[in-house]
Amino acid sequence: HIEPAPLELEVTRSSAGQAMHEFRVSAASELAGKTLAEINLPAGVLVTMIRRDNAFIPPNGNTAIRSGDGMLIMAERELLHLVVRQYFPEQNFE
Repeated sequence: HIEPAPLELEVTRSSAGQAMHEFRVSAASELAGKTLAEINLPAGVLVTMIRRDNAFIPPNGNTAIRSGDGMLIMAERELLHLVVRQYFPEQNFE
């Protein structure tokens, strides 16, 4: 099991409502096996990096998500809560 990287987001005027968090894709997740384009995340939700096997992958629409991946997602807090409820209900996000 790999612990998520400690990440800090510098708050600027343009990012004051933004948050970034790493979410782990479980084996049972509906995301596993889909590409980012197929997932169709809400507008304003950005997958900034994918952590896979101790490496970071810069994602694009054709990037397939695998079980065990860590998805670094940035969005407005309210949007992140929506993403958590839909795709990562077992994970904590404040």
